[in-house]
Amino acid sequence: MQEISQLDLFGTGLKTAAMLFIVLGLLLLFLHVARKFLLSRRLTGNGPDIRVLSTLPLSNRDRIHVVEISGQRLVLGVSPGNITFLANLENPEKENGIAGGNDTDGSEETA
Repeated sequence: MQEISQLDLFGTGLKTAAMLFIVLGLLLLFLHVARKFLLSRRLTGNGPDIRVLSTLPLSNRDRIHVVEISGQRLVLGVSPGNITFLANLENPEKENGIAGGNDTDGSEETA
């Protein structure tokens, strides 16, 4: 009779340990997924508006990127260990006269 009681106690302990490992595994999985999705949303939501407009590969590892950061267009040289500012581009709408709504510079000539 005591052998049956010991086997029953061993089986209950085994079931308890298995359930503990299942619960801990689910907790770790939930924390991993929450950290991955919540941190990525928080980091991208609070920063400046950054868009990559164009990329020109120069070699396998070096590239030139045109990026727009909060309305400013920048030309950046990017290599594996370095990012170099190359130029600040003017807004193309201003250069073409689209933003002002007229194509003249204010000095009209009459014939």
